Amino acid sequence: MENYGNWKTLSAASKSAYVTGLWDGYIAFFGKELLEKYSANCSDGRIKRVSDLVEMLDSLYKQEINRSFSPAILLREKGLQNLCRN
Repeated sequence: MENYGNWKTLSAASKSAYVTGLWDGYIAFFGKELLEKYSANCSDGRIKRVSDLVEMLDSLYKQEINRSFSPAILLREKGLQNLCRN
């Protein structure tokens, strides 16, 4: 999945499956480092379902500047930071 052009063609179910794979990959690759970095700031329950992450990506893609990013980069670089900032 390269950018918004690909993302906008997916159904809600396909977006959820894709984000689930991304999230699982981040946990497998970054593991404890990812959890430590975000757990303190994300412990208020803002991320409860995969659909929360899909909605966040859809929201970020509403901004033209984000449309060149892949969903993976957008989630990692902007999404988690937006959800988990102090």
